[in-house]
Amino acid sequence: MSLIRALLLAVLLLPSALTAGLSAEEASTAIALFDSNTLAGWRYGPEAPHGWQMADGVLHGEQGVTPLLSGWTWGDVELAFRWSTSSGGELTLSLPEAPAGQQGLALTLAESDHAGGLSQGDQKLFAGAKLGAGAEGWHDSVLRREKDRLSLTIDGQPWFEIHVPAKARYGLGLAIAKGEAKLSTLRASEPAGEPIFNGKDLSGWWTPGNLAGWGATPEAIVCLNKNGNYLRTEKEYANFTLSTTYKMAQGGNSGVGIRTARAGWPSGDGMELQLLDEKPGKPLTRHSTMALYGNLEPIAKADRSEDWNRLVIKAEGYMISAWVNGVLVQQVNTSRLPEL
Repeated sequence: MSLIRALLLAVLLLPSALTAGLSAEEASTAIALFDSNTLAGWRYGPEAPHGWQMADGVLHGEQGVTPLLSGWTWGDVELAFRWSTSSGGELTLSLPEAPAGQQGLALTLAESDHAGGLSQGDQKLFAGAKLGAGAEGWHDSVLRREKDRLSLTIDGQPWFEIHVPAKARYGLGLAIAKGEAKLSTLRASEPAGEPIFNGKDLSGWWTPGNLAGWGATPEAIVCLNKNGNYLRTEKEYANFTLSTTYKMAQGGNSGVGIRTARAGWPSGDGMELQLLDEKPGKPLTRHSTMALYGNLEPIAKADRSEDWNRLVIKAEGYMISAWVNGVLVQQVNTSRLPEL
């Protein structure tokens, strides 16, 4: 088992359920599954994908492109996205079952009489229906999985609701069967998880240093000094999604340790996802916010200095991903980093 712990030097931690004062967008649990101009998060497998173009957050491709597979899987989730196809075009969203990658489900999106068709192998679960014109050619869709229910809405209209195995976990793949297709604003929202801070005291947390160096208020865990010791959870985690908000002083230096033995030091014995208050415009390094400290720089910067920042870290086996304020800032298959 792996242990997640937080090194929070001059940092405040706020549970995502306690977001008083934040805007609806800031308090949202939605995370972007597309980087603005790269295929980060979708470069998965032995060969790099080809034929796709990503620009300003819009993914474009045509028949013959390499199918894409995301680096993430979900249980309950809401996937919101916009899509469009050429006349006769057909975009496929696949939901392979995880972790073994069984065939799973396939959703067909097209400007045709069979839009929104859902199949499992050769079995048609929903034949699809005629799709009206979208706004400027785009269709806003929401695919929602909740326990044993999977449903789809397109342009605000219910499309289908079917039963799925309650314990199944799904990945996400993209392919173009015919013509051309575009996909944008692909975002995922998972339901709130189990709180690891009770809003009263540091029950469930420990440190090999002085626990009095840390404080708890109804709103946050607060670092009271800089003794260099990590505050650690008593509970151990294997695969997990951590969602929180944090705030640090100007010039603050901190981090979140994962995949580390109980008495280990994350940046040496495990992994540390860095938190560092840097001036805007500085080049991203292996010490920038959400770098795998000393090993891999982040792919983007989205944190705000001396302000609350929403942080999501998702760890699934070798796949480590992170979002700050909803923006994908780190995504890596750590099996390709021998030092980790």
